[in-house]
Amino acid sequence: MMTLSRQSHPVLRDVERLVQLETELTKFNNERSLIEQSRGGDGSALDEGMVKRKIRYYYRDDFQNFVAYLGGEPAGMGSLFMRGDTGYLANDFTFPAYRKRGIQTALIRHRLQTARELGLKRVYTDVEFASASHANMLKCGFELVYVNTFWMKMALPR
Repeated sequence: MMTLSRQSHPVLRDVERLVQLETELTKFNNERSLIEQSRGGDGSALDEGMVKRKIRYYYRDDFQNFVAYLGGEPAGMGSLFMRGDTGYLANDFTFPAYRKRGIQTALIRHRLQTARELGLKRVYTDVEFASASHANMLKCGFELVYVNTFWMKMALPR
């Protein structure tokens, strides 16, 4: 969780630096392209039924989508859900060719700035513990507030 205030997160210098390196953060407004990118852009045909089921998630007042471009090409994406004064960062994905270049961090910081501009007071997210995403959330000022564990038992012999 991160509590937002004007003092807690100054102007996002890293995003500005990435913008100078041709990284452009914009709201993505083409649902077919966004759905295609979220599938990894593998070139397979889109199932129209899937598009109709997913489209409602991309055009809602409480849901904003962002795509980072590097050299004119989509490099990563992420979403911001909003409810009341609370936000939730989700759907982070950096395309494999663009990893380890600060794309996810730029998207996180851009969405935090957007959340602040919208008057949100706190933002949550969830990531896999000890992952690159975990490290990026810590870099951006998030604090661990909850750990979810998964349990497994092998099938019992008969």
